Amino acid sequence: MRHFTAQELDAYLDGNVNGLKRWQITRHLKVCEACRKQREDCERDRAFLAEVRQGIETHEAYVKALPVTQVVAPSLSSRAPLLNRRYEH
Repeated sequence: MRHFTAQELDAYLDGNVNGLKRWQITRHLKVCEACRKQREDCERDRAFLAEVRQGIETHEAYVKALPVTQVVAPSLSSRAPLLNRRYEH
């Protein structure tokens, strides 16, 4: 029995597999527990990445909504000792 790769299953989940190949994968998944588990792992990874992406987008939207002084000023204040230092030549 030929097992399918993670890349083939990803393409299958994306809907990028058509015709005979799609039928073969669908049929194989009905009888192969190992490939079903791999498909479930791919689906779980996709769900996790979607959550991470959503968290990043939410954080970016939050930062964009902050006044500039709350975003820039803290980073400058941590450099204040360097800005106030006098250098001797």
